[in-house]
Amino acid sequence: MTDKDLPTMTITLNIARVDSGGNAGQGKYFYSYSTDPIIVTTATMMVFELGTDTPISINITGVSTSDAIGQLEPQPIEPGSRAIYIYNKGSAPYLMQLAIVAYDSKFSTSFVCDPQVINTPDPT
Repeated sequence: MTDKDLPTMTITLNIARVDSGGNAGQGKYFYSYSTDPIIVTTATMMVFELGTDTPISINITGVSTSDAIGQLEPQPIEPGSRAIYIYNKGSAPYLMQLAIVAYDSKFSTSFVCDPQVINTPDPT
């Protein structure tokens, strides 16, 4: 399968700064994903992109994962990026936690937005 044939799953990450009660950044940020949980059944390029309502001062700066069996291959992140690409082999049933690290340049704050990714390979 070439990159051209590889299915792409785009997941929008919306982030807002809040006064209190958020789910990230010591309660100062609220985030949500357009798909949650993220279920992958075959080799897929997952694209996590910041939503249009996310302040321009927020960028994606990194990613970390609990993947211990080599299912995920994060691609390099460009400085100032509003998206991250992660190749998911999707070949083994597995629950993975991702830590997508965001940075708000207006407040010099980093925080984590952590979706669940579940691989459930097609039986065929």
